[in-house]
Amino acid sequence: MFKQYNFNKKLCDSKQSAHSRKMTKSKIIFLCMAMLLCVVNSLAQECDYSGTIGPLNWCLRDGTLTISGEGEMSDYAWNGAPWYPYRELITNIVIENGVTTIGDNAFMNCGSFAFVTMPSVTSIGSNAFMNCTSLASVDMPNVTTIGIEAFRACRSLASVDMPNATTIGNYAFGDCTSLASVSIPSSLTSIGRGPFSNCTSLTSINVDSNNANFASENGILFNKNKTSLIQYPAGKHETNYTVPNSVTTVGQSAFSGCSSLVSVVIPNVTTIENFTFFECGALASVEMPNVTTIRENAFNGCTDLVYVEMPHVTTIDANAFRGCTSLVSITFPASLTMIRAQAFANCTSLEHIYCFSSTPPSAYNNSTFASVPVTTCILHVPVGTVDVYMGANGWQEFTNVVGETMYFANGVVTIDEEPLPGVNISYEGGLATTNSAGNYTITVSLGTTVTITPHLSGYEFTPASITHTVTDDVAGLNFIATKVVNIFNLLTSGNKPVIIYPNPANDILFIECEYNSTIKIHDILGKEVLSQLGNGKTAIDIKLLPKGVYNVSVISNGKVIGNNKVVKQ
Repeated sequence: MFKQYNFNKKLCDSKQSAHSRKMTKSKIIFLCMAMLLCVVNSLAQECDYSGTIGPLNWCLRDGTLTISGEGEMSDYAWNGAPWYPYRELITNIVIENGVTTIGDNAFMNCGSFAFVTMPSVTSIGSNAFMNCTSLASVDMPNVTTIGIEAFRACRSLASVDMPNATTIGNYAFGDCTSLASVSIPSSLTSIGRGPFSNCTSLTSINVDSNNANFASENGILFNKNKTSLIQYPAGKHETNYTVPNSVTTVGQSAFSGCSSLVSVVIPNVTTIENFTFFECGALASVEMPNVTTIRENAFNGCTDLVYVEMPHVTTIDANAFRGCTSLVSITFPASLTMIRAQAFANCTSLEHIYCFSSTPPSAYNNSTFASVPVTTCILHVPVGTVDVYMGANGWQEFTNVVGETMYFANGVVTIDEEPLPGVNISYEGGLATTNSAGNYTITVSLGTTVTITPHLSGYEFTPASITHTVTDDVAGLNFIATKVVNIFNLLTSGNKPVIIYPNPANDILFIECEYNSTIKIHDILGKEVLSQLGNGKTAIDIKLLPKGVYNVSVISNGKVIGNNKVVKQ
């Protein structure tokens, strides 16, 4: 009985032990689930807002937006990022190691964070940080691709580190008005339109000398062989600039927002691209002797522009000169065939328009010259075409149309029996420029007596001018050039320089020259408007001169010892 009892007891104990193990296992599972739930709840409680975006997670807590995980971020519409509704709460962004891309529009309009670093990101999408107005510094050590307008209008952005960038998209840093300098690494192979346009604090763009695709000269960005000017820093302080002869293309928005430029010469470019000189508020004079096409908004908002030379232009696109409120006269050569909508809208100071084509250039009804004072502005056209112009779309609103018979006069300018290109030939009614063969052609009215005068800084000409009464086409009005010292250089034989300032000038123009001299000022037509003796520092009162571009010559002992263009504002 005893042994049986022990057997039954062991059996009972065994059953109780198995039951106990089952109970223990259930408790462990329950406890694990409870603990996991607590962890999840705890993590959720750490984020004010959170979510999952593909392989990545995002968490916004106490103003800090953290992106974590491994892989690529999705692209979004402009307001499609899941944290966009909370953008005003974001004061800091942390992109953790493992995140490889920033999607399109990801942080657009998040205006309150100042710094971002992205240790493993290789690509930044279009508009990713657009209008992040408080963003001051970006560290992107492994980024190779910067998308279109990625940092546009980040107005506090002062420094950018992109040592491995290979591609910079269109307008990637446009309107970053605090950006003072930029370094282009050796790795960069592609750059879009206007990458640093309207960066009004930017004074220099520096390119690594080992870069095989791009170069910089005086802080200006070119392609490697300098046939294309990509970006002129808007914050440069120089007032005058001549595009190098090697340049055949100037990029879209290349000079946009340049506030100091007063005079620009573009010798060998045929097309002025969209927005090239957009809102260059101080720009007064532009010489484009070989340009045939001027694209949309090229000079829109150039409120000080008073002189434009475009002797071979064929097409002027929409809004090209819109809002050029200081423009008093404009000359359209016979080559012009098309002027598109709003091209000269709001040019409210226009007094004279010279058209040399017998066929009115196509214009867009009343919009091409919208807000131009068409009842007082004189429209000069070839004789016999007055009625044609008055009946043509875009021209019929002009009420003061004058017919003039046009003839051609031409000649050649040489130096040491070689052609001299780029010489400005002024005459009553306009201005021409010698081409690569030294030739020039002007168009003048029948019976007009014209004085033809060549101008080129650093040269004097024989004869100094030619006066001719036009009765027919005429050729052989030639000039021979002699090189003299540029007005801003030291004179030969060790003498001291001649200096003219300020440029542009308002009321008083100063000439410093230690020799007895005669100072002569001519307008763009070659007409002498002022002459004064000078010695030492001479002050010339120019406040009565109209706004415009003038040629100032300093003459001593019968020699021109210097001459230069000066803009009267």
